[in-house]
Amino acid sequence: MYAEIRLDNMSATTDGSKLVSARYHNGTAYTAVQNGSILKLDSLISGEKEIWKAIAPTANDTLGKLFVVTTPEVMYDATKVNFNEFVNAAGANVRGHIIEKGDVFSVTAEAFDAVPDLTTNKYLEVASAITFKRASSATNARFDLIAVETVGTKTFYVLRAL
Repeated sequence: MYAEIRLDNMSATTDGSKLVSARYHNGTAYTAVQNGSILKLDSLISGEKEIWKAIAPTANDTLGKLFVVTTPEVMYDATKVNFNEFVNAAGANVRGHIIEKGDVFSVTAEAFDAVPDLTTNKYLEVASAITFKRASSATNARFDLIAVETVGTKTFYVLRAL
């Protein structure tokens, strides 16, 4: 099972300059990546004018360089019919929305290293494992969990970029 993402109120939905195309590189090779992953823009890929090499973020990276993977879920395997079965293949171009302060989006539990909650673990930071992780304090946080919503059988965790 893979993460699902919902774009609730992101600036990139109305400003096309905040949409990016990229390929995730884990430091050794281009690797598969799920939607809802947090990546960092590194550099344009040699010979490309719009496709970036994306790498795992660090805690000190600024929001303007971070993006969330938001590739439309087009599955070529007819046996896969659910969004949580979709993953971006290794070496495939992914679509991403650059994250700006105040952006709101929702992801399922698979996008976290540990599922947050609204009372004690609502502040999140980025992890080098390209998932969201609990922040030790609000001071270190990049994201704030503002709601938990159930849609059908899915639970979405609504995040706001700080």
